[in-house]
Amino acid sequence: PESYTEIKNQFDQDKERLKKNNSATTFLPMQVEVDTNTLSAKITGMLSTGKEKISEHKKTFVLSFVLREWGNLQLLSFKTDQSVSDTSG
Repeated sequence: PESYTEIKNQFDQDKERLKKNNSATTFLPMQVEVDTNTLSAKITGMLSTGKEKISEHKKTFVLSFVLREWGNLQLLSFKTDQSVSDTSG
């Protein structure tokens, strides 16, 4: 889709940062809210950074989709929900 390059660049940057720091990031989903009218989903969970859990905090991501011909559902955007405040865990 139109946003492929933007999403791929973000993932590539994250991959290089994690490789450079010899680190890891894990996301454990805890809640999923799906809106079939807007073809979007909010996924909230705990984001842990570091091989030995250097940090852990609540994070919400918003995924937007587009419905293409033949019922093909494609990811349009993948963003952090700025309206939800992160809390340390």
